[in-house]
Amino acid sequence: MAGVEIVSERNSKVCGSDLGKKLGDKMVELGLWVNVQPQRHSNSVLRIGPPLTSTEEEIEEGLRIMERALSSTDNETSSVIQAKL
Repeated sequence: MAGVEIVSERNSKVCGSDLGKKLGDKMVELGLWVNVQPQRHSNSVLRIGPPLTSTEEEIEEGLRIMERALSSTDNETSSVIQAKL
């Protein structure tokens, strides 16, 4: 399992709760199941846990979906994504 923390400003690491919810919703719409984990009363961490039996192709498809969801928010905010493993 991996968590991706969504922040709205790189230096202060202010939670990007609105963006986290939008990204999670978009990923589900595109076919990737993610769990938006509330942190400090915000939706700022996307939890991703692919099955252990996932193939390399399935993982790559999931990453493509994540990229498409991220691309769809380019004009909405300049948020920074930091991976937390």
